[in-house]
Amino acid sequence: MSESYDYSKFDTEPKKIPVANVCELNGVESGLSPEERDVTSLDAGQTVALHIESLKSNSASPVLVGIPHSGELVPREILDRISDPKAFVDGLDCGTAYIYTPQTGDKNLAVRNRMSRLIADPNRKPDQFGQGMGVGGGVVWTENMQQQPLYKAG
Repeated sequence: MSESYDYSKFDTEPKKIPVANVCELNGVESGLSPEERDVTSLDAGQTVALHIESLKSNSASPVLVGIPHSGELVPREILDRISDPKAFVDGLDCGTAYIYTPQTGDKNLAVRNRMSRLIADPNRKPDQFGQGMGVGGGVVWTENMQQQPLYKAG
């Protein structure tokens, strides 16, 4: 069971971000549940999924699993700037959420990125791509794995 951040202590409503599932748009098999595949908007607190049910039952293991490559969602505003949606799919690790997300009864705690790593890659340093360790341009990818540009000019 995933949870999102509780905004009730703030006076403002969280801003909803319209999103689309880039795997679904391109006919690539998704690793997400049908409920997650059909998400059309998120607020900032929903961009990660926290799997912490074992904390509630005092059965949590001391292991925290990070699942940064599981995101398939892309803000619609960014999707409109993508040069070729098929080029965008190359670089996704489709199925990662299916393989690594804790299931009911698991004792591991997990944090799973819901946004595509091509939007913001959480396990990259800003200058890492310039060091021959991948393609793109740092935390924000500018090219896919075949060095095709991800975004329209401008």
